[in-house]
Formats: sequence, C-alpha cells, structure tokens
Amino acid sequence: MLACSVLAQSKQFLFLQSANQKPFTVSIDDRDFNSSQHGYAAVSQLGWGRYLMEIKFVERGKSLPIRFVVEVKDTDLG
Repeated sequence: MLACSVLAQSKQFLFLQSANQKPFTVSIDDRDFNSSQHGYAAVSQLGWGRYLMEIKFVERGKSLPIRFVVEVKDTDLG
C-alpha cells in the first residue's frame, strides 16, 4: 500500500497602479518587476506570508524608493 500526501499552496498576485500613471520598478524577495509605461504592474507567484516590498520611481534622475511590508493571506480582497 502506498500513501501519499500533497500539500498545495495557492499563489496570489498583487496589481499595482501609480496614481500619476508614471512608470516604476517593484522589488520583492530579490525579484524585480517593471511597470508598463503607463504605471501598471502585476507581482505574481506570491505565497502566503509577509514580504518587504520596495517601489522606485525615477524623478529628475533620482530614484525615490518607498518601502513597506505587504501581508498576503488566503482572503480575496478583490
């Protein structure tokens, strides 16, 4: 007799949009995501947990980072 157990964790994503429609870069867990030229980005393949996220806008040749923690749970806040 063979017994097998499989645990699966669903993957979530975050959709980000800049209010001024300017492009930006998102860094999360050593992965970088670039937004579209109109300021939209999707961060995919996130499991449940806390992530340190950094968003960078380039303004007048300077990078302006914004850092915060995002918690991903199994609740759809759509």
